[in-house]
Formats: sequence, C-alpha cells, structure tokens
Amino acid sequence: MAVLNREGDHHAQNRCACSNALRLQRDANATLIIEGSANPSENEALALQRAENAKTYLTQSKGIDASRIQTRAAQTKTGAKVVVVMVPAGAPPQQ
Repeated sequence: MAVLNREGDHHAQNRCACSNALRLQRDANATLIIEGSANPSENEALALQRAENAKTYLTQSKGIDASRIQTRAAQTKTGAKVVVVMVPAGAPPQQ
C-alpha cells in the first residue's frame, strides 16, 4: 500500500506512481484500488476527485488500462491524500 499526501514531496509521489505502474506492467492480471481522502474542512467530492486524478495520471502518462484501476472515496476524512493498494491476481475482492 502506498500513500500519496498532497503536502508531501512531489518527486516521491511521482516515484510511487511510477512504481505502481511498473508493478502493473509486470503483473498483467493485478489491479489497483485508489482511495482518495479529504481534509475535514473539504467537500467530500474532493476525495473522489483525488483518486480519479491519480487514475488519470496512470492511464494517460503510464499507459495503464483504466479497467484495471478502481477508484473510491474514503469513508472518513483522514487528510488530503490518496492511498494506492495493489491487488494481486486471484486475490479476493477488496472492500
């Protein structure tokens, strides 16, 4: 699992996204779950938008098939971040 914070080092975020893209390219049957979160003072829709933005980066910049990436908003507001979970082929569905 990787966590990308909005306030964090953007180079580290890019390395993390590239690392996830490389892992997906190596394992053609794996998928990703990208969960966006928002700060308590932010609109809930922003959490899902963060996840969608990460998905767009991976599909457009790294060539990952969009069908292999699921996005969702976190159920609680835990800060401006995106959590990325790699789901190996054959793993049970993630909640």
